[in-house]
Amino acid sequence: MTSFGKAGVAVCFALAASSQVGAYVWRNVDFSSVGSWSVVSNTSGATPVIAKTEDELTNTEPWISDGVRAKWDTLNTTTIQRKNHVLAAMLDGAAANQNAIFKDTNWSDTVNSARQWKVTFNARFIAEDMADMASLRAKIEFKYNNATQLTLQLTGSGATSQILDRTYIHSWSDTPETGNLWTMTITLSRIAAGKPVMIMIDNIHITEDHAVEGIVNLADFVGVPRGIPFTVKVMDMTTILETLNLTLDESGYYCANLMTTGTRDFVGKGDRWLALRKTALLVSADRTTINWAQDVLGDSTGDNVVDLRDLNAELIAFDTSPGMDPTDLDGSGMVDIKDFNTTLVNFGMSGDT
Repeated sequence: MTSFGKAGVAVCFALAASSQVGAYVWRNVDFSSVGSWSVVSNTSGATPVIAKTEDELTNTEPWISDGVRAKWDTLNTTTIQRKNHVLAAMLDGAAANQNAIFKDTNWSDTVNSARQWKVTFNARFIAEDMADMASLRAKIEFKYNNATQLTLQLTGSGATSQILDRTYIHSWSDTPETGNLWTMTITLSRIAAGKPVMIMIDNIHITEDHAVEGIVNLADFVGVPRGIPFTVKVMDMTTILETLNLTLDESGYYCANLMTTGTRDFVGKGDRWLALRKTALLVSADRTTINWAQDVLGDSTGDNVVDLRDLNAELIAFDTSPGMDPTDLDGSGMVDIKDFNTTLVNFGMSGDT
């Protein structure tokens, strides 16, 4: 599935607020913080959680002794996967019809009703007893002024393991209302009593009309990508049509609306990697997915070449903890010999333009 930590899935979460570019709107939620989410209600035996990592949630009982944690470990091997944040509910199964309900505060769709939304979200169902999977539900309702306009639901039916990942992708042409009264409500529930279960939600992405999105795989980076600057230039041969100054979420996902259409070239660059050009890509009518491999690390000065200026920057910052500064090339939290060696290995290389 897409993120539950898997750095290769296309969706966004934490809650990032609505973002508007020109006349377009998109929303990206990755739950790395509580943001504007709150718990509306929960029944007895239901424990709601917002902005906890999967590592924290699964590293407890009963998930350790019943074998779920061991299965989770085999599915989630990278730092990005293990530190992935989610919205979740733990349902102890003591009674039927347990649920936890969450709500996002108001956000805006400022464009006219003729446009199309594309909605994506991920659910992960975890059960101590696989027989409980079929009763599990993850539902998202999109409401305008408290009136439900769209309901999307995933279930745990058909599971062949104690962990089941599902993704919902929906194109929605009916956007009947505009304004700042849109909300999302998430209900995580079980129909039947049984043994303990857990349901996680992540990566809610909403785009409208022409949008570009994707996952950026960052070579030799051991940290969490959230907040890493990523620039996309939309090109017509040598002419720059648009420049998108973006930041990645914790799974390496990015999303932005486009003003341009047609067949274009795209140049993508992370702040400390060399740029990569992708040619002759068709911008679709709704969502265009472009995944990137940022393979060459060492451009700590951001000029798209690894040279003496980068070596000097590494020497000046050596043995410091600069936070998000690109001199900490690998995101380890410290500028050290590994960063310096990376610059030396890639010395003299330059990126695409």
